[in-house]
Amino acid sequence: MQNTIQYRDITINVTIKPNLKYSYLKIININTLQINTPISSKQFIKRFIDTKYLWILKYIKSTKTKQLPAMTPGKNILLLGTLEAITADIFTDLYKKLQQNQSKQLLEFLYIKYYKSVAKIYLPQRVMFFSAQMKLTPKKILYRKMKRRLGSCSSKQEVTFNILIMKLPPHLIDYVVVHELAHLRYMNHSKDFHLLVQNYLPNAKYLKKEIQNIINFP
Repeated sequence: MQNTIQYRDITINVTIKPNLKYSYLKIININTLQINTPISSKQFIKRFIDTKYLWILKYIKSTKTKQLPAMTPGKNILLLGTLEAITADIFTDLYKKLQQNQSKQLLEFLYIKYYKSVAKIYLPQRVMFFSAQMKLTPKKILYRKMKRRLGSCSSKQEVTFNILIMKLPPHLIDYVVVHELAHLRYMNHSKDFHLLVQNYLPNAKYLKKEIQNIINFP
């Protein structure tokens, strides 16, 4: 049996499963919970939520802080983790082009083109910075939009960056850079690979988790 109840600001999907020994809670998103329980009493369910409520609030708070701001196409742009208004004085060329092209496809094309141009300026500096420390230098740096990857490293010692990482805050972009440079030595995700990354980014585990928890990326 399934039903939905509202608890404070949270929607709770409840599935009654008589064969279960215990009640289980799962967070679907910041506004929705899933409870599987053998007990159908609403009072029990609310008491069960009460015992988990502080943990739920902590999760919601941490998740919200990891969401990237949502853009309004043609009005603003997400750059280095900050939502910037597209004005004529700061984003001159992009501003002019956006005034002329308002279709969804053209807007997306202009944004992608802009991210690529910024990536070609910003990323080589960060690669140079970490390459000097790690003693690892790619033979070539490539830039393109990727659907599921933040970057890649080929056996030819070529590093490719997803231009959409320019949406991320600088500390997360640095994680992507170090991650891909480390692949120049280890073409895998072995223990040695992770130790190399952590040697230059001691909080690498948390940075990785932060990226994984970002909901609206890319």
